[in-house]
Amino acid sequence: MSDIMFYIIDFYKKFLTTSGRANITQYWIPCFFSVFVLMFLFIFITSIPPGRYTGMAAKVLGITIIIFNIFLFLYIPLTVIAVLTCSIRRMHDLDKSGWWILVSWVPFIGQILFFILTIMPGSEGNNQHGPQPEPDR
Repeated sequence: MSDIMFYIIDFYKKFLTTSGRANITQYWIPCFFSVFVLMFLFIFITSIPPGRYTGMAAKVLGITIIIFNIFLFLYIPLTVIAVLTCSIRRMHDLDKSGWWILVSWVPFIGQILFFILTIMPGSEGNNQHGPQPEPDR
């Protein structure tokens, strides 16, 4: 299994886990993956012109769009929860409280500060939130 797939699978395995720590790679690879999946789904769904197809093609296309919408309906909440919990673990890696993710709710300045926090290296060794995450693979 590739390293990228390892991080993505680990991200979804821990989607309800707020304890522990997540290093930079464990945070950013799944975030980028999630953005690309959402972009693909939205582009696919919005690129189909309505009313252009008839007969069997329209039925197949309609079923495909329904399946994509169901997937989107399930994928978005799961991913939002996973990103929030991974953000908390990322703050733990910096030896900060998980409540620091709320700083991202402050328009503009808070989002810049949160971005800077997520790209900072984590604290060395053990901290109050657990042992240091394994080094990048």
